[in-house]
Amino acid sequence: MRLSLSLLKNMVNTKIYPQIKKFDVTMRDVLESIPKKYTLDEKKKILKKIMNVYKPHSLEIGSIISPQIKPQMKDSYELYKYAINLYNITEIQNENENENENENENENENENNINVCDFYLAVPPTEKYLDIAKSLNIKNISLNTSITESFHKQCNNFTNNTNSSKHTEPLSIKETKDIIKKYVNVPGNFDNVKLYVSCITHCPIKGKQDNEHIINELYEYLNIDGISEVCLTDTCGNIRYSDFTHIIDYLNIEMNYNLEKLSLHLHMNHSNNNENNYYTIDNIIKYSIINNIKKFDLSSFENIYFGNGIINVDVKQFNNNISYNRIYKSIYNNFIHK
Repeated sequence: MRLSLSLLKNMVNTKIYPQIKKFDVTMRDVLESIPKKYTLDEKKKILKKIMNVYKPHSLEIGSIISPQIKPQMKDSYELYKYAINLYNITEIQNENENENENENENENENENNINVCDFYLAVPPTEKYLDIAKSLNIKNISLNTSITESFHKQCNNFTNNTNSSKHTEPLSIKETKDIIKKYVNVPGNFDNVKLYVSCITHCPIKGKQDNEHIINELYEYLNIDGISEVCLTDTCGNIRYSDFTHIIDYLNIEMNYNLEKLSLHLHMNHSNNNENNYYTIDNIIKYSIINNIKKFDLSSFENIYFGNGIINVDVKQFNNNISYNRIYKSIYNNFIHK
């Protein structure tokens, strides 16, 4: 029997079945992978569709990186303020109260909206951008680092030098760790800090990574005060179930660490056999939930057509994030339909 997305969602969201935390990455991770540059109004339409249909617990709405580096992320701060005003029923920041938004849309939708969502902005882990985030009073941020030095420096070199005529050496992983500790350890700087750790368990540059090195790096990040979530990022979309279970078991059993702080950012690798890819991801999702890892990065990209051709790209052109449909089907297959 083929179940509809709405039916799967309703079954999964009942209290009988494993509860997950949905972190939507459509507005940042997905949109920055698409060549088309979206206007602020188009992004608002996409945001409303995601919020109304999927009701995520958290949503990464963009990045404060320079538009010269990632043009798709232009207007991210404006979109962030718009989302807080429209959807959050928490206290609105004082500096935004007197601003004239000049919006033509009805801004009173939040009166009957009970979906409380934490909105995040991605911030490059440098002192420059973290100072900007502080000055803008952004309370929920996501940072990124990597298991491998080469991939980390490549990404950092990209963010460090594109907007500068003077070349600076890319930051090392150790230097980035020191900066992160400096900023997230200060009470009041940020409410929630999510750290993406890329190259689990493969690196686009260096290939397969040693599991023990991954475990040690993750354990260090998990013990940094001020980091609320450490996200295991399957950069290449080819994580092996045996590697994943080894890493999780070692952290859980040998290091006796509570895994609630971990989350997963998985990709569908369309160069692999799809059935094998789905089978591996379903098993990883099941093992995660059993071990109290219940936060998943999700994309609405495969499930929604946003009307008027706003999004119209073949998802098989890149290793896209797992979708809401995939996570619902996985939970259904593993925990409901036995």
